[in-house]
Amino acid sequence: MSQTESFNHILVKKGIQHQPLPVTLSSLEDDLQMIEDSLLNGAFDQAKAFAQSILDADPCNHQAYAYMVLIDRQMHSFDELLEAGEALDRDLNYKKAVYYGNQELAHFNALIKEKIFNASLEKIYYQSIYAYLEQDYFTCKVKLAAKLKEAQMFGYTHGSFYEKLILLKNAADTKYAAQKEEYIKFYRDELTSFVYFRNLLVDIDFKYDTSYSRDLERIIECHHRYLKEIHQGHFHKKRYDMNYEKECIMNDIQKLIDGYAALDQERYEEAYKLFRQMGDCFHVDEIRNQAKRLSKLQERYHYALTAYKEAHYYRALNAFSLCLTYKDSAQYYHQIKDILITKAIFLVKIVALIDLCFFMYMLYSNMPK
Repeated sequence: MSQTESFNHILVKKGIQHQPLPVTLSSLEDDLQMIEDSLLNGAFDQAKAFAQSILDADPCNHQAYAYMVLIDRQMHSFDELLEAGEALDRDLNYKKAVYYGNQELAHFNALIKEKIFNASLEKIYYQSIYAYLEQDYFTCKVKLAAKLKEAQMFGYTHGSFYEKLILLKNAADTKYAAQKEEYIKFYRDELTSFVYFRNLLVDIDFKYDTSYSRDLERIIECHHRYLKEIHQGHFHKKRYDMNYEKECIMNDIQKLIDGYAALDQERYEEAYKLFRQMGDCFHVDEIRNQAKRLSKLQERYHYALTAYKEAHYYRALNAFSLCLTYKDSAQYYHQIKDILITKAIFLVKIVALIDLCFFMYMLYSNMPK
């Protein structure tokens, strides 16, 4: 099949009418046939040599430039080029072929670009279907509207996927309108809840000199902003995401309140566990570290106190030295030191008395009788 017949075969299937290539000299036709035979046999170097010889004799031969497009891509036929789905607009040989009058190749490139665009329509369609099923109707309608506008701009307003995109966009528009009203009500309810909890945190802020109510205020401002965006028709978060966010925030607030209550009751280990379980909504690093430090100090204090009551004074002294800042540890520490010093003095006196008695014994035993 010659180049012209190959183009005819593809273009006729697509319903495109064109003029046949002009009749050329027999020697040129033979060379072109040799190029096509070489391509079919995979002899690309040989095909390139034939094409170059034609261009050396006639630099304006559009058919040779068209075959060079295949040779550069190591392809056997124009059908293979269509299957590859690569547009030719940036190919220098393609530009020369069209410039010198090869309209069949220009039509062929249009078929390739149409195939590429239809593939992009198919991709956008399935992406939009996913967004639609995820109830992200805003993203769905925006993607579809942009792609449909692009299709209309380039004249690709036919084909099954174009029709499917229109149907899906209409469905997304309807769902989006209903979802918008639902979001507005939902965010208003959330604002009411958050304002209530912010008022609860004001008491903690006042008592412990913190700023948790201001942290929640930023979340409230964020919801105000979302509500404004919804009224303007721009929102991306899904309702169940907001429910999860609210649940996390409420859990954190409850843990925050319970944690400070545990601190007041000197249940430091429990407070530390509560603060550690909190998310990132509130900054509790400092109070969490404080609870951890107090928990360790409390543990050492109880150990030292037990050792003191059991008269293990050296063990108690060492333990109290590690928690001097906790409660009355410093008082116990100095008290134990006094006890140990008193014991040491007593032992010294005993040893001195024993030494004196031994000396007197030795002196008495050495006296003349």
